Amino acid sequence: MLRDTRTLLRAAFATVLGILSVPLAGFTEAQAQVDQPFPPYNPYPPLPGSVPPTVLPPDLQSELLRVRREVQTIFGRYFAEWQALTPMPSYAGNPPILVPNGYQAQRILGGLLNFDESISPFQNVA
Repeated sequence: MLRDTRTLLRAAFATVLGILSVPLAGFTEAQAQVDQPFPPYNPYPPLPGSVPPTVLPPDLQSELLRVRREVQTIFGRYFAEWQALTPMPSYAGNPPILVPNGYQAQRILGGLLNFDESISPFQNVA
């Protein structure tokens, strides 16, 4: 009796694991599709019978990586400015304004938001 119960329990556990692994298999395929780069958009498609235009550079991926490095460098500079901002601005006066360095804080915040890649859906666009 005990042996039959163990066998039944093992079969039920294996069935549950099998059912749960089916959605995970689809998830890994979907994740692999997301990781693949999209084909570059060409605003000038070739006309039938014409020579394809050379508007897009042949090494487009290296150019995209260069621009991402540049964006990350600019974000790092703004982040360093934010960390070095002292004293922190506070509200004062009527109407309330940020003092003593509210303008610098707003400028730095704008730069941080503009060059932050982590707020885009795929975390790759600033």
